[in-house]
Amino acid sequence: MKKNYRVLLNSIGKLILTEVSDADAKLVPAKIISKTTSKAGKLQINCNNGWNFISGKDEYKIGDVLFFDSTQRKLVKHVKLAKGAIAFVIGGSHVGSVAKLDTIKESGKLRKQKIAVLSVDKETWETNLEQVFVIGEKSPEIKVT
Repeated sequence: MKKNYRVLLNSIGKLILTEVSDADAKLVPAKIISKTTSKAGKLQINCNNGWNFISGKDEYKIGDVLFFDSTQRKLVKHVKLAKGAIAFVIGGSHVGSVAKLDTIKESGKLRKQKIAVLSVDKETWETNLEQVFVIGEKSPEIKVT
C-alpha cells in the first residue's frame, strides 16, 4: 500500500490513525520528561518515548520537544515550550485539540503545579502543563489532524 500513518488522540481520547506524507512520517517527536547528570558530568536527556541521549550542553529544558529523523537517526529540530508555541493537548477535556500556548503559570501554595493557558480562536482554557505536547513554534511541524 505504501501509506504512512501516525497514531494520535481524537477529541474523546481514543487512538486514531491519520495518514501522513512520506516526509512527515520520517519525523519522530519526543518530549523531554527529565534530565539527569552522570558522574562524569555529562547530561542525559530522557524522552517520553523511552529514548535517552547524552548532551554536552544544557540547552534543552523539560517540556521541550525534539524532532528526530527516523532514517538518519539524528536530531532535526528543537522546539521550546514557550509562549506562542503551537501545542497538541494529550489529556483533559480538550484532548486532541491543537492550540496556541498563551502563558505558563504556577498554581498552589505548597506543591506548585504548572498550568498552561491555551487558546484557539477566541476560546481560552487552562490545563496541566504535562498534558501539553509542543508541535511547532508558529505552525505545526507535523500533521496532527
